[in-house]
Amino acid sequence: MSTVRNWRSAIFHLKKIFDQLPKKSEKDELIKNIVEIIQFLTQVNEFIKAMPTAEEAAKAKEALEKLENILDRNPLLKDLLSRKKYSKPTALEKRAPKASIAVKDDKKIDQEIEKLIKMRENEMRRRLLENKLYTKDILKSILLKLGISVPKKITKKELVDQIVTTIVNQRTYEGLRDVSE
Repeated sequence: MSTVRNWRSAIFHLKKIFDQLPKKSEKDELIKNIVEIIQFLTQVNEFIKAMPTAEEAAKAKEALEKLENILDRNPLLKDLLSRKKYSKPTALEKRAPKASIAVKDDKKIDQEIEKLIKMRENEMRRRLLENKLYTKDILKSILLKLGISVPKKITKKELVDQIVTTIVNQRTYEGLRDVSE
């Protein structure tokens, strides 16, 4: 009788275990979560591998001290690095304008560019489009002064877009250059 009881008990426990097994969707969700955990741990592992060690940091610190000593001893390098306005010419300064028209009244064009540079993008665009003083010839002259070649067939709106884009890009480039110095 005890063997029958043992078999019934084993069958009862097996049924209980089968009832507690996860459904297909629950199993898929578990697998998905485990994969995400593995990916996260892999990223943590890569981060830890890329992290410098104390020995590497000490070598870098030593190299910085050597560089500092060299700069202290070399007056030419010291003078070169202490200049505030030392910089390479910008792309706009390097680019030679291809004159398709003669620039009218250099001083006025320069003054207009200075005014435009101080404006926000939307103000600049509105002023150039709505103000009747800005003819296509003047807009072309402004573009030439900014170092941009001007095609023969171009609309006023396209000229304004190029001027605004050029000034905004130049402003952004100079801002990035100032931050890196």
